[in-house]
Amino acid sequence: MKSKNYKRNVTVLEALQEAGSNADKEHQIEHHFYCFSEENYQKLLELGRSAGYKIMFEGNADYGDGKMWQLDLVKSVKPSLDVLEAQTLELEAFAEKTESDYDGWGTEVEV
Repeated sequence: MKSKNYKRNVTVLEALQEAGSNADKEHQIEHHFYCFSEENYQKLLELGRSAGYKIMFEGNADYGDGKMWQLDLVKSVKPSLDVLEAQTLELEAFAEKTESDYDGWGTEVEV
């Protein structure tokens, strides 16, 4: 089964390779989320922690007429399409359970 972000995952992995990143080294993969209620934000934090993700960036900001909470769930892995697809599928399910927006992932180049 492919994630909703399959094409984006392929594109980001190709960009990492082109930038000279060493796929045999672990990379800190940062998955980005936006929540539109504090309750869903708290649920997402719990789901992420229970699945072994670190919480790296968290905070809130005014958004239109309300507030938005943002966070990154981070896990170190050797980047491959199989590994990132598995993470993405898991995190898309978290987003669905918490009515949050999953905005893909990013990482630094590791040489």
